[in-house]
Amino acid sequence: MLKPVLAVACLWSSVAAADSARLSQLDPDVVSEHCAALGDVLAPTLQIQLEARVSVASCVASETFDHVPRMRPDGAPAAFADAAAPALALLDEVIAKAHDEPRAAIIAYGAKANIYGGLIVRVRNNIPPMLGASPTELAALQQAHDDIEVDLVPWVDRLEVSYSAIAALARVHPEFGHDPVIQTAVRDSHFALDATPLSASR
Repeated sequence: MLKPVLAVACLWSSVAAADSARLSQLDPDVVSEHCAALGDVLAPTLQIQLEARVSVASCVASETFDHVPRMRPDGAPAAFADAAAPALALLDEVIAKAHDEPRAAIIAYGAKANIYGGLIVRVRNNIPPMLGASPTELAALQQAHDDIEVDLVPWVDRLEVSYSAIAALARVHPEFGHDPVIQTAVRDSHFALDATPLSASR
């Protein structure tokens, strides 16, 4: 039989561990019912709970991106950054609580990479196409592209950080060598990191 002091210590440890694993409540003002339903699953393990929250975050990003209106190129980075913030916050929480769940961390970093990649593509696409533009319009559009690339540098760097984290976690966890989900994330990370250059800040 456990001594009283030891029993209390064990109970406190169990409660603390459960509390540290508990994810925050989803904000209905930020997460739609559709997205929240993706995380409303019976989660017998922390890994399943974390991976379900990644699905919620990806859904939130998709919905918020679709609601960003077309605007002047110089306003697009801030608008898309605001749209991505809630989803990125959800993923950061998953990563913070995934110390003992590297599979969930890799999946979360993959979702972050997808979000940053989506941000970059959508902001670039917010500039009108050059096809059919007059010489004067071409000069202005080229300048707009040059200007926007400067604003994209932080996102390109964070994209690289996410891919680097996937590669690093995969190296220290070879047990995922036959996991198709993880191998896809690793393959994508190596492809991106091998691109020359990946970072616009280099």
